[in-house]
Amino acid sequence: MKIDLLEINSKIIELNALEVTDSVFFDNGTTPRPKGLFSYDIFGQIGSKERRKNFGYIDLGEHFFNPAAYKAISDIETLVPSIISGERYVKIDSRGYLVEDDENGETGISFIYDNWDKIKFKWTESIQRQNKIKLLEETPKEKIFMDKFLVMPAYYRDFNPNESTGQMKDVDEINDMYSNLVRMSSTISSNSFSFVNEITKFNIQKQMYDIYKKLTDGELARKKGILQESLLGKNVDYATRSVISAPPINSDRWDKMSVNFGELGVPLSHLLTLFYPFFVKYINDFIELHQSEFGKAGKEQLSLEKVYEQYDDRAIKTILEDYINNPSERFKNLYILDSNGRKHMVKIFNKDLGRNFTVTDLLYIAATDICADKHVVYTRYPVENNQSVAPAKIKILTTIETIPEQKLEDRILKDYPMILDDYPETEKMFVDSTLISNSYTSALGADYDGKKLTNSMSPIAS
Repeated sequence: MKIDLLEINSKIIELNALEVTDSVFFDNGTTPRPKGLFSYDIFGQIGSKERRKNFGYIDLGEHFFNPAAYKAISDIETLVPSIISGERYVKIDSRGYLVEDDENGETGISFIYDNWDKIKFKWTESIQRQNKIKLLEETPKEKIFMDKFLVMPAYYRDFNPNESTGQMKDVDEINDMYSNLVRMSSTISSNSFSFVNEITKFNIQKQMYDIYKKLTDGELARKKGILQESLLGKNVDYATRSVISAPPINSDRWDKMSVNFGELGVPLSHLLTLFYPFFVKYINDFIELHQSEFGKAGKEQLSLEKVYEQYDDRAIKTILEDYINNPSERFKNLYILDSNGRKHMVKIFNKDLGRNFTVTDLLYIAATDICADKHVVYTRYPVENNQSVAPAKIKILTTIETIPEQKLEDRILKDYPMILDDYPETEKMFVDSTLISNSYTSALGADYDGKKLTNSMSPIAS
């Protein structure tokens, strides 16, 4: 990855950024201070486009290292942090190297800034060290140092005016870091030397680096963080997260794999979440289509209205939630109550199945029809390349053991779930992890042996 450092002053002009000068967040509870980090004048009103794009800046009152440059120089010259803090006194020798000199040396960030063009660094055989030296020596001085610091738009670190009490604990940690930077910058003097003054400058440099690190190493590279959630994240209705696994290789032919190229094996329990409204509608229509079977309560034949009283939207929601949360409920039979409250099994496809009709049967049939023309989009975090986000056809996953073909009247369903009379709760019967085609595993950074990876999948219907 190539780093190009920002020339801060020209960027502030380009962004038309306004200065943040107040380290206090709010007046009167949740009213942002006009010059503060949540200012409506600087960043725009909550909910506006300006809130997403308006940057602010903090005047540091002194030149400091760009955080990326600070990391590079700290790695190759261990004296620098101590020079900035005023603890070590140094001079520049005839080769341009920094050497300690307690009697005649100088100290502080101002010394480094004023003499930057004279300072050289020792080359070694380390490629990493050479790359860092090139960055420092080939980058213009106005990019290496900065006397202002950008503040990201308030939208990505905002407070909730309906919930916040205006205390610091109610807002993101990065706001505290910006606030500290404002406060410390207002106390330093660039024209006078004192140990306290230099320590404050060192703390400013360190705080700038901590903010940089939070937004890159600490936050951007992880599944959760300001930039991942606000910039790369998507708010998707009916999405789910799962462990992505490579299925075991059970064939020597690509077209005989359990999950084919272009497919994503999605557990039935996850599909209930992804396509929840579709399942509710499907089950309502299924009951109407099979109203004679659903209405047969012993010798009594219930009307469709009476059946819907027992299988209303709330009852259907309970069926779906029980399947998602309680694997032991997945082989449960479907019942109808007669006018006396006695339970009677709903008998549908019993002849073809050779057993009672269960919740799993109903939901698998529904999923087969619902997902026939649907796709999911999976996202593996962190998003690193074009393989990390991709659409896929749906392969429905149910029980570990399945029936290759199951005839139900005039149709044949493939990979039908293996349904048992008694669910052995001591055994794992269902596939509840997402399975991805083995052809994708290398591109996603997975192992070929099917080991599970902690990834997140955020599918949406298309």
